[in-house]
Amino acid sequence: MLEFQSEGIEDEKAIKLFNDGKNRVKSMALIHQKLYRNQGDFIDFNDYIISLLNEISFVHQPEKEVIKVINVKNIFFDVDTAIPLGLIVNEIVTNTYKYAFKDKNDEVNKISIEIEKQKDATYKLIIEDNGIGIPEDFNIETSKSIGLKLVKRLIKQLHGTFQLIRKPGTRFVLTFKDSSIRNQIE
Repeated sequence: MLEFQSEGIEDEKAIKLFNDGKNRVKSMALIHQKLYRNQGDFIDFNDYIISLLNEISFVHQPEKEVIKVINVKNIFFDVDTAIPLGLIVNEIVTNTYKYAFKDKNDEVNKISIEIEKQKDATYKLIIEDNGIGIPEDFNIETSKSIGLKLVKRLIKQLHGTFQLIRKPGTRFVLTFKDSSIRNQIE
């Protein structure tokens, strides 16, 4: 249905915004699809991440292969955690495909995603790539990007913190609480 609606759009900026929104909807639909197939209340996030990365890779079709390393073992989230977390991963990985490997031709392109449960019952999500890196003059706090504003709002919804590490490539570190811990706080 969204494909049909996009056919009449001619403005390049509007097309880009529409496609970004469409990809966000796909990310949420994938979570609901996983829930439906599992016929349970929790989503195997490893399975979800694999599907999401394959979808993003298909949409952006990079010139060179991107090696995906996923370390999300035995991590299950309910829909109240999976949707905001899935949207965060979608935004960061989509930006990686759009910008990180552009003008980079000396190495293999690689993205890795790791989620681990911490001793204090929080979780740590790390998304990193070996791309060209985010420019030093780019300020994530003042960025006008809708995607990054969405990420910041979703991190807040997850009672999380966010850290950007500029190194060779880029590393995003997010700590957050699942819905059971958030419900105890609220």
